[in-house]
Amino acid sequence: MRFEVKTELTKQDFNALLTLSKKKATRFVRILTISLKVLAILLGVGLVAEIIVLRVWDNGPLVRRVGLYLILLLIWLVLWPLFQRILAGKMLETNSKQLNGTFLFTEDEIQESMEHMSGNYAYTSFWKIYHSQGIYFLYIDKGHVFILPERCFTQGDPAAFGSFIAEKTGLEVKEIK
Repeated sequence: MRFEVKTELTKQDFNALLTLSKKKATRFVRILTISLKVLAILLGVGLVAEIIVLRVWDNGPLVRRVGLYLILLLIWLVLWPLFQRILAGKMLETNSKQLNGTFLFTEDEIQESMEHMSGNYAYTSFWKIYHSQGIYFLYIDKGHVFILPERCFTQGDPAAFGSFIAEKTGLEVKEIK
């Protein structure tokens, strides 16, 4: 069985990668993120209370400084989703030429051909494999990933690719919703 994928990555593919990174974060990171959100909500309530207090009673520069920090934190929370979209766009601009190419999955190896380079990979090279939102993410290590959208398969059935790659690598294809 052979599979061929000619990638043409979009901003949505990079958004899916960022979303996957958040979803597969360690338990510690998820707890930290939730804690920061709760803290931000509490600080937001404190900010409203502080504004009311400043209107009635002014306690000098310390209160104003704390208020400034609270406002900055709220601005960060509001702008974070926008920042993530901008980051996905920048990733697309800088990495699409490096990540777009042709991947041929044969019985023995993976042949990669890109604009300025080509290479072969053994199936044992992979560290983790995820499938999310119609995209396969094959990680060689924490920083290097093959992004393979199902729409880019030119040879082979994308639905059969998960079992094929799991068998060849000996890794579980983790389905992330």
